[in-house]
Parts: sequence; structure tokens; C-alpha cells
Amino acid sequence: MAQKSRLSFSGQPLDQASFLAYFLGAVVPLAALVYVTQKYIEVARLQEGLEGTLFQSRPFILGLILSIGVLSLASFLALRRVSRQALARMDSENQRLVALLKENEELQEAQRNFFIHITHILTSALDSHLGYHSDHSSNVARLSVRLGRRIRLDPERLERLHFAALLHDIGMLKIDGTLLEDKRALRKHSEIGAEMLESISLWQDLAPFVLHHHEWFDGNGYPEEIEGEAIPLESRIIGLAEAFDSMTSSVSYKAAIDVPQALERIKGSSGTQFDPRLAKAFVELAEDGELQPG
Repeated sequence: MAQKSRLSFSGQPLDQASFLAYFLGAVVPLAALVYVTQKYIEVARLQEGLEGTLFQSRPFILGLILSIGVLSLASFLALRRVSRQALARMDSENQRLVALLKENEELQEAQRNFFIHITHILTSALDSHLGYHSDHSSNVARLSVRLGRRIRLDPERLERLHFAALLHDIGMLKIDGTLLEDKRALRKHSEIGAEMLESISLWQDLAPFVLHHHEWFDGNGYPEEIEGEAIPLESRIIGLAEAFDSMTSSVSYKAAIDVPQALERIKGSSGTQFDPRLAKAFVELAEDGELQPG
């Protein structure tokens, strides 16, 4: 069934009653004003021949003024009614828009909660897969965020850094457990992890940070051997935080060293493995008592 076309006023649809009120209140007075103006012109032209006639009488002039006043008032009232209806419809549309925005915010929050829970599930699975280094992912995330906050990253960037640090070794899940001692196999984990994240829209922007977290500041890292500022800042932060956690945590093939020794190694690798600015900030964090090994 075809829909009837509807007239509109200020972008709002008018029902028949509103249109009639608009027509009578606005169009009719305008036509009357044109008619009255024409009569005045005729009066002016006939003025000399119609001295003392009806057109020169005071009642006629007063009646004319009164007619214009009544018509103007009617126009004002009709337009006010139409405007109120238009505003009412606009208010209804605004309420619907607010409801949609709220629904969208709730959907985004649900999506974010899902993102958080899935991330923690994956990191728990990763720690279980690695076995020998429990809580490594959460330790690296904690240290990364503290270093990011020290260099004044904004909250949004800190959040991305947090999740990238949690997922930095996610590629390990696709490496067979029997190959976890094979250095050649392990070196592939950053590329595998980046590929895993790139396929998930929620994590796509984290992929470069995971891909490059084993690059060295002097270009001797992997997988692409890029150097300096070409390495994403988040990757440089995660690489430093991971190195500190690995040095201060016991694993199957080496014993942990204490924090002062780890900090000396970081100082010694400033400009080679680590970004000098980040190495300096990390040491300052430790000196301020804000770093503790996992």
C-alpha cells in the first residue's frame, strides 16, 4: 500500500489540522494584506474625486487597521501552534536519539568487558602453557603501565599499552610445548602473535606493538631489525619491562638476579638494547620505590 505524502514545516511533518491552521493563519492574512494594499493605492488615486466618501472616513481606516491586527494575531497563534508541534516532534526525536546513544554506550561497555575477560583468559592459558614462568604477562603489563605513566602517556594510550603487554607473548600458544627451549622456534612468537591479533578487530591496533617488542634500539633485534624511533614506543616499553621481569624471575634455565643487578644491566644496555630515555625513566622508577619484581 502506497504511503500518503505529507507536508512538512521546518523539516517536521504536518497533520491536516496543522496545515489548515498554518494556511488560515499565515497565507490568508498575507493575501488580505496584499488586497488591502491594493485598495490603499486605489484610494490614493481617487483621493481628489472621492473627498468625503467612505474611503476617507475614519471608521473605514480604523476597521482596516483592526482587520490587519486580527489577521496578524491569527497568524501568530497559528504559527505558534505549528511551532509547538514541531518542537514536540523534535523533542521526541531527541529522546529517541539519546536512547540510541545510551544503548550504543552500553554495547561498547559490554564489548570492552568481553575484551578484558578474553584477554585475561588467554594470558592465563599462556602462563599455563609456558609453565615455568607464571604471571609473566601480568608482571610485564604492570611494569609497562608504570613506565608509560612515568613518561606521561595519555589514559587511552596507557590502556592500549596494558593490553598489548598482557598479550605480548600470545604467539607462544601456537608453538609446540616441546619447542619452548628451541631459540629459533621461540623467535617466531612475536610474528605469530601479531598475526593472531591482526585477525581480530578489537586487537588489530595492538599487533604492531606485539610484533616489534623484541627489536633492539640499535637495530640488532628481531624480527625486522628496525632501530630507534622506528620501533613503536609501546614496543620499546614492553621490551624493557619484559627484560626486567625475566631477569628478576626464576625460570627453568636460569636463576633470578636481584633488582640492583637488573638495573645495572639495563643501564649497561641503554642505547643498544633499550631506548636511553626509557632506560633512564625505568631506573628512576626503581629509585623512587615504584618497581618490584613479580
